[in-house]
Amino acid sequence: MKNISKMSSGYVYYVTIKGITGSQLSNVSSIRKNVNKIKKYSNNNLPVAVGFGIKDSSSAQKMAAFSDGIIIGSSIVELIHKYSNNEKKMNSKLSTYISSISNVI
Repeated sequence: MKNISKMSSGYVYYVTIKGITGSQLSNVSSIRKNVNKIKKYSNNNLPVAVGFGIKDSSSAQKMAAFSDGIIIGSSIVELIHKYSNNEKKMNSKLSTYISSISNVI
């Protein structure tokens, strides 16, 4: 983690869980500690964005409290897939979902 932080540029994407994207977050305090370590190792020169396991406003709010950004993938892809046969409904569902996340961070 120390070497990666020192060699990185732009930002660091911290994968919050071991497993597949869309899984549940398990230990928020451990994630927070690791995000803080990355910031320390980079002398606070790199923003740290967290991803994997963030699928609703509650998990987004928890991660946004100590990270510089959140990355959500699977939940958005799932909505697109679910409503791909109805573009208007898909856009509405995506808008509602994204608004629910952005309202808490």
